Amino acid sequence: MKGFVFSNPVRAVFGSSCLDELGAFVEGKRAMLVSGAASAKASGSYDAVAAVLKEHAASHRDYDGIKVCTYDAIRKGTALAVGNDVECVIGLGGAACMDTAKAIAF
Repeated sequence: MKGFVFSNPVRAVFGSSCLDELGAFVEGKRAMLVSGAASAKASGSYDAVAAVLKEHAASHRDYDGIKVCTYDAIRKGTALAVGNDVECVIGLGGAACMDTAKAIAF
């Protein structure tokens, strides 16, 4: 077998300090927030992430309403990301949002 290089650009950050790390990572970039139907906004998580993006001069597009990670959801999100020159994808919510965000970023 010939050798090859595999690069996986997905970076997942979890925990109570993830907002602190987000600022340095998104500085001046174009981001896409992938979230569910309403819980990220209801819990205040969306506003907290949006505030960090604004503080670090990062613009963002929303891709919300994710209920299940499907091929169609990934294709639509990828098209939105490519069409808006997104440089980083942020998953905000449960498993469906995180899986969809990881697939779009990949």
